[in-house]
Amino acid sequence: MDFPLVVLDGGKSYPEHYALKYGNQVLTVDAAINNLKNMDNVIFNKKVKPEIKPFSGKLPDNWIGKQAFVSNAIKTKGGNEIVLVPYADASQTGGDIRVWIRKK
Repeated sequence: MDFPLVVLDGGKSYPEHYALKYGNQVLTVDAAINNLKNMDNVIFNKKVKPEIKPFSGKLPDNWIGKQAFVSNAIKTKGGNEIVLVPYADASQTGGDIRVWIRKK
């Protein structure tokens, strides 16, 4: 199925922050999956038209769920890909999670 990808604006609660919604799922950055020590290194690039594709790598062995994505709009400050998972699946390994990503 082809679901719409929607950029959510953080509004007054999270100014200059954005999130991605794919179909009915809000996508989340999980620090443990991405080996992130500092979640502030993740940025949302508003200058590109956001797209997502399925993550082709391997999730942790004990991970419940099979959905994971990467986006051209959410990367590290160094340009590394970030794996995004549905909010309902996030933090299974006890890592910090973040939905609202600061604008570049």
